[in-house]
Amino acid sequence: MKNNISLETNRDLLKIYTYYRLLLAGILLALSTSVSGQGLVGGTAPLLFVTVASLYTCVNLIILLALIHSDFTSTVQHTFIVIVTDIIALAFLMHSSGGIASGLGVLIIISVAAASIFLPNQLATFLAAIASTVVIAESYYSSAVLHSDMASVFKSGILGMLLFATSLIFQNLSKRIYTSNLIASQNAAAAARLEQLNHHIVQRMRTGIIVVSYDYHIKVMNESAAQLLNMPYETTTPLQKTLPDIVKTHLQNWKKDRYIKLSPLKAGETLPTFLVNFSQLDDSDISYTLIFLEETAHITQHAQQLKLASLGRLTASIAHEIRNPLGAISHAAQLMKESETLEDADRRLTDIIQNHCLRMNQVVENVLQLSRRTRSNPQIIILQEWLPSFIEDYIATVSDIPEITLDMPLAPLPIKIDPSQLSQVLTNLVDNGLRYSEINTGKPTILLQGRLNRQSETSYLDIIDEGLGISEDALPHLFEPFYTTEKTGTGLGLYICKELCEANQARLDYKFNSDDKSCFRINFVHPDRSIDNLQNMV
Repeated sequence: MKNNISLETNRDLLKIYTYYRLLLAGILLALSTSVSGQGLVGGTAPLLFVTVASLYTCVNLIILLALIHSDFTSTVQHTFIVIVTDIIALAFLMHSSGGIASGLGVLIIISVAAASIFLPNQLATFLAAIASTVVIAESYYSSAVLHSDMASVFKSGILGMLLFATSLIFQNLSKRIYTSNLIASQNAAAAARLEQLNHHIVQRMRTGIIVVSYDYHIKVMNESAAQLLNMPYETTTPLQKTLPDIVKTHLQNWKKDRYIKLSPLKAGETLPTFLVNFSQLDDSDISYTLIFLEETAHITQHAQQLKLASLGRLTASIAHEIRNPLGAISHAAQLMKESETLEDADRRLTDIIQNHCLRMNQVVENVLQLSRRTRSNPQIIILQEWLPSFIEDYIATVSDIPEITLDMPLAPLPIKIDPSQLSQVLTNLVDNGLRYSEINTGKPTILLQGRLNRQSETSYLDIIDEGLGISEDALPHLFEPFYTTEKTGTGLGLYICKELCEANQARLDYKFNSDDKSCFRINFVHPDRSIDNLQNMV
């Protein structure tokens, strides 16, 4: 059987045991040399007692210095030699003090008990046998050679039995302690691994997790929560942060009414919207509160699926009902316009009819395009490599060549999106940007600027034009379907762009950039953190 305790623990316990031995040797040596100690120890052979006690003290001091030295490693052999030395030294001290009657033989029990703790069971039993043999031999020698009382042999036999019993009892206790320590160590290691796994899971979760105290100090926060709240992510513990006011207000309202309906939150103009939920760990007033921040993107995607499915069924049922009469009206207007007897006022009315027919036909085409859209097929592409080919294809489709400037960093910007749907979004945004730039400056110009968000490690693309920008009144309705500020617009262009971005887990926002220019920003999902299982189109 192997040693019951680890080498490091063995070394520490052996050091404590050596302190005891050194103290014991010093006390015995002091008793042998003091006047008050005459007759107590060393009475039979004082010189032998002093000599053995002095050597025993020196040996223990040397062993203690060796154990204190950090490079010394105690082994089974070292421990065995130390215990044997104890037994022999204590036997000589007992002999020089009058044998078994002196009572010093009881000290050998402590050495045997220590051997049962430090050494394997076989060696511990062997040392108990050695100690018993030494004690019985000393008693027999004293009786036969020195003519002492023969009763000491019987007493030494009793002591020998006690030595064996002590060895067996301490071996059993040591085994139980070792087993308990082993189980505790295994449980501690399993708990540490589980804690590490839980920490890794929490940190990698897309749902934001925050644990706050009763005074709104953050104790735990994962990276997703830091990104949603636009806070720097820290791994140090404890966190030196307090809960932001937008979440704190919701938490205070929730504590007053657990059934209150909480509205979605947004920590910044270009940050995603998220829902917040709370769970108190216990019912005390100073309990921690667990806060879940869940981005509404996947909820929006699911709602989009239902919406597009309903829209598809609706448009399929009414497309012919609208387009056939619309085509008949447009054709009738064309025939009327070709009439030579038609007056100018009536001809003007036919122009109005045709223009509105074309506009309504465009609305139907956009709705059908939206409802018939195929399932998105996201791919990982490098933005710097994809945009030049898009610009080349776009310029080839227009009559007047616009000025499209590309501003990209040297480091690659990987994104995950359906290239065809990204092309459709950019075509719409670039069309609008060039048109408004030309209205404001007389020149169709636009800037495509890509960057990397260092905090979230996600890429984004800014479409910056020279137009006057969106008014504050129109901004809340910018991405609503059928909302438009132009007389000839259908109000579906930006709505479709936003729907396509959300179908690819991207986010389309409008803002004025640092140069106070009108800017549409597409925030792309991290290529390695996209929700591959969520399909956004029917």
